[in-house]
Amino acid sequence: MATAFLFISATFLVLFIIPAALSLQCYECSSLAQVSGGTSCSADNVKKVTCPPFYDRCVTRKFSMTPEVTVEMRNCSSSLVCDAQSDLNPCKIYKAQGKDCSIECCQGDLCNSVGPTEPPSKPSSAVLGPTLSLGALLFALLLPKIF
Repeated sequence: MATAFLFISATFLVLFIIPAALSLQCYECSSLAQVSGGTSCSADNVKKVTCPPFYDRCVTRKFSMTPEVTVEMRNCSSSLVCDAQSDLNPCKIYKAQGKDCSIECCQGDLCNSVGPTEPPSKPSSAVLGPTLSLGALLFALLLPKIF
């Protein structure tokens, strides 16, 4: 009986709680028409997206394609891309070519907003979710030992 309860609890955690807890939401837009069908990243042209697994940051990228063309993109990203020293950081390549580039990464749902600065967000689901899931898992493991 206890084994069945433990199996059902663990299955529930894996299928429903953990993926939902780890889902980060970011704003997405592009000022480059060929990317995401965008024309600008103004407040009325951004959309909310749920990030794929392992994307733990929201990002705003701005870079110059030519002296006349500057591109802005907002979307989900990985913390590896946000590290200025990382080979995955696209600004490292752009700056080596003498072009302007900036990447601003943030944690928390919809933190890469367009327009006026919003108040700091509540604790990110990327941190809160795993903590709650770990607590539920420990509870499920200890419950049979108590009864």
